[in-house]
Amino acid sequence: MTNKTYAMDFAFYNTIGLYDFEARCEIVKDIGYDGINFSIWDGTRWKESEKYNAVREKYNLEVTGTYVVLNLDFPLEHLHNKGILTLLENIQGCNQIDLAIQSAGVGVPKSSPTGDGAVYKWLTKALEICERRNIELLLYPHITFWMDSHKDAVRLCKNLNHPNLGIVMTSVHWYLGDGRNLARFLKETFPFTKKVHIAGSKRTPLGWGQIGTAQTLDTGELDNFALIGGLKNLGYKGMFGAMMWEEGGDPYIKLKRSYDALTGMIERAEKHPNWTKHVIDSATEINLI
Repeated sequence: MTNKTYAMDFAFYNTIGLYDFEARCEIVKDIGYDGINFSIWDGTRWKESEKYNAVREKYNLEVTGTYVVLNLDFPLEHLHNKGILTLLENIQGCNQIDLAIQSAGVGVPKSSPTGDGAVYKWLTKALEICERRNIELLLYPHITFWMDSHKDAVRLCKNLNHPNLGIVMTSVHWYLGDGRNLARFLKETFPFTKKVHIAGSKRTPLGWGQIGTAQTLDTGELDNFALIGGLKNLGYKGMFGAMMWEEGGDPYIKLKRSYDALTGMIERAEKHPNWTKHVIDSATEINLI
């Protein structure tokens, strides 16, 4: 299997609380993942990244990234946002930051290019640090946020045209936000994609935000095998990660099921590339809804 795998630590959040840092690392390694993707949410918690540098040596596990949210409803100097720059200046043992952009400013509608100026100003500062420290800043499209779709992330990447700026593809946010024309989505996003978060998903008012779910990879209505195969047929050689949100229950069981499903899909896509050839070659629109 050519693609390495990782687990996002979202699976360790439940109604009882968050599992300890050490337990998260041990569980992910025990299951067989190559890496773990952490979440610190905003700049006020940047010091949590100080543990990352010891992870590879202690657990033989790669820290594949950390998730953080920019919110320009707050001033640039507010710790919520300024702390992300502090994170970039100080982080060790991790060279990828997954950046969601919740707001481009008070009153700016989601996906509106009127917010681009303020976002470019912040990203320019961040990318100066990233270039100096060899960090990749990966835009994380998130439904209901200002950077709501992968089209927004592609627009930012094209306009800024910076080698340290890329995209983390998130299957669930694409599916729940649009979910149409998989071939076009993959082709548009692929040139900037550095990492891929995979989640099982279905549209339901009982899910997150009354929109849908991010569940174990062996469940749901989203055909992640088609997505993985399509990406690999385009030449993607990067990592795939298992993502869940509000799953609850025993995270070991959920992550193990997702690991088995994820590695199985990757191996099938490698062994039988023709099985998903239609995803990219089809001249007709392919909908997964």
